[in-house]
Amino acid sequence: MTSAISHRRLSDCSLEEAAEGFAAGFSGYVVPMNATVPSLRLRIERDHVDLDESFVYFDGEKPAGILLIGRRGDLSRVGAVGMGPTIRGRGFGRSVMLDAIEAAKARGAPQTHPRGDQHQ
Repeated sequence: MTSAISHRRLSDCSLEEAAEGFAAGFSGYVVPMNATVPSLRLRIERDHVDLDESFVYFDGEKPAGILLIGRRGDLSRVGAVGMGPTIRGRGFGRSVMLDAIEAAKARGAPQTHPRGDQHQ
């Protein structure tokens, strides 16, 4: 049975909590997706992850998922989203994505990529 689901901004979490949330969020995938503190730090730098727009999700006190939002200027993109087995399968990931889209719109992010690709 799951505890209360909560989230904290990545800027308010340790990299250890974020790496644990990443590992939990992608656990059970066909292709293993793991994160160590150094690999997550590199991803944050490489993908221009916005620490205030990205979140670690918790099931009770335990990291159980992650959302990484990369930003360059007014463009936003989801760099990673994963919800762990304890919070998976209840529409929570969909809700996280819809919230991320609304937050990007509120920041004034365009809905069309500069190359012309449409974002849904």
